[in-house]
Amino acid sequence: MPKRPANPAAQANALSPEQTDSAPKTEPAPTPASIKSIVRNTLLASPDFPRLYADVVISSAPNSKEAKMLAENYQKIIEIDWTNMTTENVKTCTHIKVTGVRCGSPALRGEDFCYFHQRMHRTVKGPNSRLHHVALLENEEAIQASIMEIINALIRGTIELRRGELILRALNAAVRNARRVRFENAGKMVTHLPDYDEPPAPAETTNVGTAAPEPTRPKPPAGVNESEAPKERKIAAHRVSGG
Repeated sequence: MPKRPANPAAQANALSPEQTDSAPKTEPAPTPASIKSIVRNTLLASPDFPRLYADVVISSAPNSKEAKMLAENYQKIIEIDWTNMTTENVKTCTHIKVTGVRCGSPALRGEDFCYFHQRMHRTVKGPNSRLHHVALLENEEAIQASIMEIINALIRGTIELRRGELILRALNAAVRNARRVRFENAGKMVTHLPDYDEPPAPAETTNVGTAAPEPTRPKPPAGVNESEAPKERKIAAHRVSGG
């Protein structure tokens, strides 16, 4: 008669490696962080999510700072064609900040830096503008970039000290006005210029800063030498006139 093993647990521990490998394995339960990441990636893949997110934030918390920012840029959000945005260019900016953290913004095509750091480190080709790029103070970021440009010029000695001081004073005024100025009114901006009449031709005027023409002096009578002294010329003119 076969003997029953005294310890069933010992028999379970004595299973061969092949038997243990064939046992089904259970995957670890998803963590809240992994679930949040999956949901976030799924929502970002939807082209309707940015507009939906803006609508929810604006309606639920209209007085919050985030809602005000979304309201200002709402027209841009709904006009962007999110369906054509792909992740082909996965290269990111290689600039390392002073804190030791990489920038991480999308790099320009064929470049190592994003638009901002490409402009700061090297240069970017822009349109022929009437306004110098340092004077284009349309937001707080532009003011900060202009301050960087002037400080760099002063350090390298490519700008006069007096000129740099005047520009920095103007930038200081721009900083004080930045909170009250908004150029980003995309919803109210005109898209067609009226057909204005051609301006009339300017009248011929004397340029400012030029000397006025000297008045013409009357010619002396015949027989009077113009090179003579004024007193002698007056006496000679009196004699000629029969005085």
